[in-house]
Amino acid sequence: APRHPQLLYLLSRAQSLSGRTGDAIVMLERLASMGVPTNARTEEHFQAARRHPRWPAIEALMARAASPVESGELAFRLQQRDLVPEALTYDEASSRFLVGSLYKKKIVQVRRDGTGAGDYIAANSAGFDGVLGLRIDRARGILWVASAATPQTEGYDEKTQQGRSHLHALDLRTGKLIASLAAAGAGPHLLNDLAISRGGDVYLTDSAAGVVHRLRGGTRTLEPFVTIGEGLYPNGLALDAA
Repeated sequence: APRHPQLLYLLSRAQSLSGRTGDAIVMLERLASMGVPTNARTEEHFQAARRHPRWPAIEALMARAASPVESGELAFRLQQRDLVPEALTYDEASSRFLVGSLYKKKIVQVRRDGTGAGDYIAANSAGFDGVLGLRIDRARGILWVASAATPQTEGYDEKTQQGRSHLHALDLRTGKLIASLAAAGAGPHLLNDLAISRGGDVYLTDSAAGVVHRLRGGTRTLEPFVTIGEGLYPNGLALDAA
């Protein structure tokens, strides 16, 4: 993993401790160029590296990497303070944002200009638990929703709900529930984030099981696609456009 930030940082620390300060400087420079902030300026393991002639220049690069980027602006504000928004997607056809609520177990909608905020669909209509992932299949007019019962959801009962998770298909225009699907195999499951292929296949991370599931277009069965491994908590994913 030549660009894995944590591994690069551990390598640079080992290089500094072993007296390979020039190599440590190269690794720190690579991290800074990637925009990764580190603690090398204060951590004791980098005392030797800080005596290297190039250290002042590298320190300046690291300082820039640690500086916050403040180019964003407020798009809109949701008045309901306890939503715990976890997922966001944009519906171009209706010029509205859809925001999933982890705590309130619902999806709210708001226009692009920030007006018209209100519920799109709630748990009593669609059977949601906490909403974790949203993805629109525009070609087929479907909103895919990943939900899971977690300690952060309202009314959570560990004895009866632990490990419960579903993938929901909604009619994008009306919000009507089309299907609600569970992952096969013994739990617990935590269906988390989604990606959709051009052919309509849905790929879905299962953070608890350490699996990526696939739902083939036109079917109603989630099947394991690739095993990441338990304890690694696969979350966000994306399809390569190529």
